[in-house]
Amino acid sequence: MAVTSTGSAEQIAVASLVSYDVYRQYINPKAEGRQIMLVSRIVVVTYGVLSGALAVGLLALGLSLGWVYLAMGVIIGSA
Repeated sequence: MAVTSTGSAEQIAVASLVSYDVYRQYINPKAEGRQIMLVSRIVVVTYGVLSGALAVGLLALGLSLGWVYLAMGVIIGSA
């Protein structure tokens, strides 16, 4: 459940950033709620598909989630 919750929160955060900070700020400053909601939904679907494709691609290369966690620990947590 924690992984699902984290993924959901990440998708909502990315969708909010794109729809408000990019779309409304630069592309369509007069966008109303309905347009922003549509852009947000499109971003959620796109981000989900791209995340899934990345996961499948990494797995096909032999880079499992364990490897990704190990690499992150070495890169981020190295002293």
